[in-house]
Amino acid sequence: MHDKIRIAAIVGMEQCNQRVWREVTSKVAAHIELTQWTDQDLEHQNPEAAEAIRHADCIFTTLIQFKVQADWLHEQVEQSKAKVIFAYESMPEVMQLTKIGNYVVSGDGSGMPDIVKKVAKMLVKGRDEDALYGYMKLLKIMRTMLPLIPKKAKDFKNWMQVYTYWMNPTTDNLASMFNYIVAEYFEVNVKAEKVQEVPTMGFYHPDAPEYQKDLHHYEKWLHKRDRNSTKKRNIGMLFFRKHLLQEKEYIDNTIRAIEAKGLNPLPVFVMGVEGHVAAREWFTHNNIDMLINMMGFGFVGGPAGATTTGRVVSRTRRDTRKDQRPVRCIATTLYTGFHLVEVAGSYPAAVGHDLFAARDGRRSMPCCTWCHQGWTTANGA
Repeated sequence: MHDKIRIAAIVGMEQCNQRVWREVTSKVAAHIELTQWTDQDLEHQNPEAAEAIRHADCIFTTLIQFKVQADWLHEQVEQSKAKVIFAYESMPEVMQLTKIGNYVVSGDGSGMPDIVKKVAKMLVKGRDEDALYGYMKLLKIMRTMLPLIPKKAKDFKNWMQVYTYWMNPTTDNLASMFNYIVAEYFEVNVKAEKVQEVPTMGFYHPDAPEYQKDLHHYEKWLHKRDRNSTKKRNIGMLFFRKHLLQEKEYIDNTIRAIEAKGLNPLPVFVMGVEGHVAAREWFTHNNIDMLINMMGFGFVGGPAGATTTGRVVSRTRRDTRKDQRPVRCIATTLYTGFHLVEVAGSYPAAVGHDLFAARDGRRSMPCCTWCHQGWTTANGA
């Protein structure tokens, strides 16, 4: 008899986070047999993934965005004995697989409900290009209301609670997330620690005691640390919050490399959809001399940040042109091997694009001289 709860986690865009999943698997190994699969396993119809899904007691899936992957996953789930299925941020076909006690995803499973869209837009003062950012703010508000949800809506509350763990993806939080699931639905006597929450957007520095919520607080801390900071050039940095929580070595190395050149780093983390918000609110109101976009793709100028395709393009160009100083966009690749995935089009006002750093799966390699060259080029030196 199999005495461990089998959980199959199928997560898109996770090929580079295998170390994190190994640690999570080890943390829950006493009572959970956790297997982790990526969207590529769905794409190539991996028979081992199919077997794991069919024999799973619980399925957790998120970020499955292509129909061919969603259809194959759906076929495997139909043959699965899974008691509960948690699905998030995926195609309608995947969202409809949600099965958590009495809670299921109704309708076509697509997008945000209209009322949610309206409330989210109100939170960002009607800016359509900020709609998804408003949605994230709304989710944060909803999470604070979890204790008030009545018992009859317990399964929806658990769906939200698991999502809260997932949105703060440290190894400890992910381990607690799976512990929470088995404690709630499989009567496993294990304690799930409370979520260690991290802001969705803010400033980070390895020497700071905590995350700074905005530019004002970061500059105040920076001035206390370095009285000469107001006399130095400012280098804006933009990177994924998830990388900060899971693979921050390259971020720390880049900050140190910038400081070694006598420059001020302004390191901003975002979840992704609000990258243009950070640029508008913090970088256009500050005298920055260069922006280093470390996100690996364009953070403004596309439909990712809006509910109306294309509308964000003109608005982000308007915002980024407030500061007429040239901005050089330098990207980093975080994929196995030293293959540059994308560095073009990351900032409408950019005067150039370069590879800034890379990871080979074991170590990060910031290219300090390129940072210096990029800054001097942007300033006409």
